[in-house]
Amino acid sequence: MIEQRALLVVDVQRGFEDRALGPRDNPHAEENVAKLIAAWRRRGDPIVVVQHDWRGGPLERGTPGFELKEAVAGEPDLRIVKTVHSSFHGDVLRDEFAEVVKTAAACT
Repeated sequence: MIEQRALLVVDVQRGFEDRALGPRDNPHAEENVAKLIAAWRRRGDPIVVVQHDWRGGPLERGTPGFELKEAVAGEPDLRIVKTVHSSFHGDVLRDEFAEVVKTAAACT
């Protein structure tokens, strides 16, 4: 089990730039995510990235929208792909994340 505090980065994907999803409510989100990731890397704590595979939608795996935004630089310590809208619905995180990480901070 990882003893450090993990940063959980959720759905920071290019597909959310799709205008069909409506206007954004946090234009500085990517800047803030990049700062958090940089801080976590300096501390040497793990980074967990969750990506949404929205089949038939703008985040579908294999499309440009599935790709992470530039703010999510470098390889995460753990990558989880989900197929439901919420990372906290059902067992999306329970099986992969909870067994590996003891404490987390979320960035969605």
